[in-house]
Amino acid sequence: MSEIHFGTDGWRALIAREFTFANVALVAQAIASHLRGAALGRRPVIVGYDARFLSEQFAREAAGVLAANGLEVLLSERDAPTPALAYSIIAEQAGGAAIVTASHNPPEYSGIKFVPEYASPALPEVTEDIEARVRSLDAGGVRAPTEMEMRTRVRLFDPRPAYFARLREIIRLDKIRQAPLRVGVDALWGTARGYSDALLEEAGCQVLAIHDRRDPLFGGHLPDPNEDNLRELSRLVVENDCDLGVATD
Repeated sequence: MSEIHFGTDGWRALIAREFTFANVALVAQAIASHLRGAALGRRPVIVGYDARFLSEQFAREAAGVLAANGLEVLLSERDAPTPALAYSIIAEQAGGAAIVTASHNPPEYSGIKFVPEYASPALPEVTEDIEARVRSLDAGGVRAPTEMEMRTRVRLFDPRPAYFARLREIIRLDKIRQAPLRVGVDALWGTARGYSDALLEEAGCQVLAIHDRRDPLFGGHLPDPNEDNLRELSRLVVENDCDLGVATD
């Protein structure tokens, strides 16, 4: 288990090689142990996931292990952006969030990012504690949930309403409405669909969206707004006389 290493962006690994259901369960058990050790066991835990292959199944596996450890779990009802899930920690007064995501890494990778109760990147002492707990575990140390625990301790939730409510507090949408903008939005087949485009439309923008459906292969590209991947958005902005183009990883 020394292969499971958490940085500030979490643990990343190849799906089906190191990133397996068994290893996801081990990491979830370590996170449950960490939360209890930090006296956060009475708070709910957020579990979310990105648009990658098997992400929702991996997230459900993690949610089950957390529930089997007596924790209340709020499981995102669909893939969602990390900032929205992180804000859910504040909105729900949660003990942290376990997010199945590999960010902008290639499609064959997945990962788990742990966001602590302060809703920002985990400090080294947090990730080191989780890693140490993973190393001390084996498959026999992972608690498996019962059907009753899944029904009573795992609840689906939508992180978007609370996140949008907070954005409305800190962004002057009324000012944006005064300058009607045409905006190209490239979700790069990821979690931002229904987030970036929806908020811009609420702000009165005319939105031209591309790649706004889920594709675990990300159109055959890295889900990263690099120069090559922005070429289509650039053409969209120029050809449609847009004021702005935005893309999300």
